[in-house]
Amino acid sequence: MSSDSNSCEPQNTETWEIPHISGRSLPINLQANDCLFIVGPNGAGKSALIQYLVPKEEERSNFRRISAHRYSAIDPATLDVSAQRREDIGQQNIEHERYPDAQWRDYNSHFLAATALFDLVAKESSRARTLAGYLPHELEEAARQALKTRAPFGQLNELLSHGTLSITLELSVKGLVQAKQRASRDTYNVAQMSDGERNAAIIGATVLTVDPGTVLLIDEPERHLHRSIIVPFLSALFAQRSDCIFIVSTHELALPAAIPEAKVLTVRSCAWTNNQVSAWDIDLLEPNVGIPEDVRLSILGSRQKILFVEGEPTGLDLPIYHALFPGISVEARGSRDDVIRAVKGVRGSQELHHVEAFGLIDNDGMGEDNIASLSEDGVFALDDYSVESLYYSNASLDALARRQAETLGEEDPQNLKCSALQAALCELRRENGLAQKMAAKRSVLSVRNKIESQIPGREAIQCNEHPTIEVSIESPYQEELSKFKRHLDASEFDELVARYPLRHSHAFDAIARKLKFRSKADYQSALVTRIQSCDSLAEKLRGRIGKLTCALRDPL
Repeated sequence: MSSDSNSCEPQNTETWEIPHISGRSLPINLQANDCLFIVGPNGAGKSALIQYLVPKEEERSNFRRISAHRYSAIDPATLDVSAQRREDIGQQNIEHERYPDAQWRDYNSHFLAATALFDLVAKESSRARTLAGYLPHELEEAARQALKTRAPFGQLNELLSHGTLSITLELSVKGLVQAKQRASRDTYNVAQMSDGERNAAIIGATVLTVDPGTVLLIDEPERHLHRSIIVPFLSALFAQRSDCIFIVSTHELALPAAIPEAKVLTVRSCAWTNNQVSAWDIDLLEPNVGIPEDVRLSILGSRQKILFVEGEPTGLDLPIYHALFPGISVEARGSRDDVIRAVKGVRGSQELHHVEAFGLIDNDGMGEDNIASLSEDGVFALDDYSVESLYYSNASLDALARRQAETLGEEDPQNLKCSALQAALCELRRENGLAQKMAAKRSVLSVRNKIESQIPGREAIQCNEHPTIEVSIESPYQEELSKFKRHLDASEFDELVARYPLRHSHAFDAIARKLKFRSKADYQSALVTRIQSCDSLAEKLRGRIGKLTCALRDPL
């Protein structure tokens, strides 16, 4: 391996020459903000390849590995680490990473959590000292710096929220790192976190605190994190450290699919010499190139169904659909058209694989004919307007009101829910022009869908002798306005959230406040967590997308 510099300063470019079983070498060049996924079946040599990428030069210290076999339990006795001990462990890790057995053995593994948390506290303290050092007349500059350099604990907690984890970490007045459920005021020892929470926190703290220019080697993160967590969590984490290089070995194909700008190194097999892997059968795929079907099938095994949904990996769609369909691989594909293309692409090549694709899109006021036509191709529309109708449905509000009442012990859950609904309805009534805005947004989509349904096909255009093409549509605006006002006057919130884009109002914020959440993001994260633990709630919400649920349950 080589780079553009041999100094200990952050490297601009990293270059490897990887031995190929054909006898040639495959060059790989990565720069800051690049991500490389290494995918392949078990036994293909992925972990050995990760070990090969670690530099052998003693002066190179800008590499950090997070191993699949890492020890994740937190021993409270190891959390009190001195600065000197932390420095010693860091130097030892740099040396140990070069050992041949490092691909299966962790040195200093019991101190993994302690060093990650030590670095997080150190970075938080350094930021606080910098801001405190400003003189009174420099407060404006201090405020600018505070906005420019976000608090590390705040960054980590935001990442955990992206991963649909309901936990936060905070620094106590005594300088101890404590864990806390988002909906609770009570803190507890970080050693009591669940396995998934611990690993997400350790990975997040490690990545957030490394120096710029660091190459991060992450080996099979799905061993410790559920795929409903790993895709949004790592996608958000990579975005936080655009000054680093990420190399991730994984079986989870949803990861490279969620980051289309990443490169993918497919590993089919490897060759051995003297009990060590000496070469690999590999191919490098540039960004936006699909993974070859033979590699995909060797990895997926019995996972036969995949669900494409709208939105981005860090949006609302992916977490809730992961929770509702835990046995299905779920991928976010952007717009409605992107979802339709993805489903048609997979279904159009079924003779090459045994994966069946489905799509779920927002209703957005589509006509019945269009919905029926898409469902024949495996793409289903929500019965309601958008995914928010699931997050803020009557069943969801019931479940979280009960949970908050039990957790906080403050009041009757029905009163808590009624208070939240009344606050949301008050927001809808108070905002000037909101009814008109909601009716207009709904009408625009309805008109657009009707126009698209009336666009003549190629043959009709060729046969048309008239110079103009006319499309006549009655405006639905007045009818929509009347419907909105009627539902609002009747306090029918469930009907309103099912039909209109209430995300453009403050109704959801009001619900979160009245249910004692800090923000609507915390409310949404808590709902996903509740779905994962409450089968009755999950079944009620799946009932709102019944046709898709039935299709996914049908045997192939």
